[in-house]
Amino acid sequence: MAIKTITPVKLTIDSASTFTYEAATSATDGFEIPFDYKDHRAVLMITSTEDSAAKTLTIKAGNGFQAGNDLVVSCAAAATMAVPLDSGRFKNVSGTYKGSIIAIPETVKVKCQLLYAQY
Repeated sequence: MAIKTITPVKLTIDSASTFTYEAATSATDGFEIPFDYKDHRAVLMITSTEDSAAKTLTIKAGNGFQAGNDLVVSCAAAATMAVPLDSGRFKNVSGTYKGSIIAIPETVKVKCQLLYAQY
């Protein structure tokens, strides 16, 4: 299987926007999330279609000088969560996924989408 590249959704100020969650092709490969946005204008939305138990999404630490540890987000069954992301901590600045954030779901039932406000 291959990593799933998410196409971020641009939000317009004073306007409602629709978006759909993306599912990973495989839980092992996860998501590549292109990230060229200001931190305070971007949020990763996570939803779980699991009916019985919480599942996790691991947002991998980037490879820049501000990178720290991975962030593991637990998403309750059938829940939706919002996670603002710090590009300094999670964005890859070199290598195969340069300019992107990598997220690995526990199961393909954990879906996500990046929303950003452009103003």
